[in-house]
Amino acid sequence: MNKPIKHVILIGFMGTGKSTVGKALAKNLRVSFVDTDQAVESYEGVPISEIFATEGEPYFRKVESKVLEQVLDYSDTQQVIATGGGIILAEKNRQLLDDHHVFLLQASIGEILSRIKKEQHQRPLLGKEEEIQERITNLLTQRNALYEYSADYIVNTDQKTVETIVGEIKDYLGVLI
Repeated sequence: MNKPIKHVILIGFMGTGKSTVGKALAKNLRVSFVDTDQAVESYEGVPISEIFATEGEPYFRKVESKVLEQVLDYSDTQQVIATGGGIILAEKNRQLLDDHHVFLLQASIGEILSRIKKEQHQRPLLGKEEEIQERITNLLTQRNALYEYSADYIVNTDQKTVETIVGEIKDYLGVLI
């Protein structure tokens, strides 16, 4: 019987570097990269902001769970997977993550704000510009315990290069293998 594949999964709030680090890590490990937000957009044929606007967050979360399950189930080789910031909200998703190498990428609110400023129109949960910092604080308060519960290892990404973060993740993976 084959040993189950353990994917490398990056979780964390928006703007913590999941997609950027994930692409670099996958290239470094010579494995494929999947971004679940991009997979949801591909599955639905529209941007996430449009899904939120027309169908609402509960619908998006259902599709997000379905896509995560498909990404994990249909690969016969290891992948690096960057998830959406709210993937940990569903218990089913947290259970799916349990069987894999899960890294929580964290950043300070100031760092998150500077990283997402140029793309806030693509972030439907943030709302109006003047409310963004308060909204980020509230969402982080709601999610932090779930992020930490789901993570095998936590990486703070503030003021670190992508190469440094990739090295930190690889060092931890080396201990596991």
